[in-house]
Amino acid sequence: LGCEVETNAIAGSSTVRLAYTLQQDLIRFKQEGRVPDKVILQLTDWVRTGTFSLDNEYDICLNINSSPNNEKRVRDFFSAWYNIESEQDMILRYLHHWVMIKHIVKSLTGNDPIYVDSIYELHIEDLLKKVKHPAQISLLDELGWNNFDRSLSMSFYHDDDADYVHPGLHLSEPVHERFAKSLAEKIKNGLL
Repeated sequence: LGCEVETNAIAGSSTVRLAYTLQQDLIRFKQEGRVPDKVILQLTDWVRTGTFSLDNEYDICLNINSSPNNEKRVRDFFSAWYNIESEQDMILRYLHHWVMIKHIVKSLTGNDPIYVDSIYELHIEDLLKKVKHPAQISLLDELGWNNFDRSLSMSFYHDDDADYVHPGLHLSEPVHERFAKSLAEKIKNGLL
């Protein structure tokens, strides 16, 4: 596309971390007089959450997961969190975060974000099967995810017979390349 690209994605991030870093980045870009035309956000799992720690020197937003590599304090927080949260609570919180993220992007750039998914079946499709509460349905409507465009998922470009899939469900470079070219075409033709 011949445009400048800024990427501040961190693998495995929760929506909490995404909202925090996105807002900080967009405020900085606005102060520097370089507000982006397009903001592309990759969806993450609804089971991830996060919290803040001022002890963390480099990144005050910590993702909460059950990794044995996490320090004991974070693992304890994770256990306590999931002891009181139901699956429906987590989905509601996840959708609410995405609506906040949508409004952060709109207020700081004037445009809606573009949502993309790495593995469609694990994110949007799985989420849609689990949604039950009217509040969740309302948030889905605001996000426009009930009719999520499958071509905005990397897995849409995956050839089961030809492409390697990492055991962690990461898709191979050819899939990323086909997805990126398709996304660029959509943007170039004003479809996004």
